[in-house]
Amino acid sequence: MNTSNTLTQLSEIAARIKELRDIMGWNTAQMAEKTQITEEQYALYESGKVDIPFTFIHKCAVAFDVEMTELLEGHSARLSSYTVTRKGQGQGTAKEDGIDIPI
Repeated sequence: MNTSNTLTQLSEIAARIKELRDIMGWNTAQMAEKTQITEEQYALYESGKVDIPFTFIHKCAVAFDVEMTELLEGHSARLSSYTVTRKGQGQGTAKEDGIDIPI
């Protein structure tokens, strides 16, 4: 991944975090407290100019009560397909001593 693309992704994630913070009516001090970091560090992450740790994104998702996918990709995860498997008709699994996986 090139540096320009990475910075674009960081700025998009940061913008989504800022937008949700604004929607919630919280200031940066409140978000810093909710994510357990300093307000200065929070401002750096929200600026999108520094790498954003996974744990910070997770704490933001918890605070906003959204899925992490919404912060990372801008939309919620959606099930696009599924398969129905009837008991006894599924694909076999690898067998290992001490592990019994019923099919």
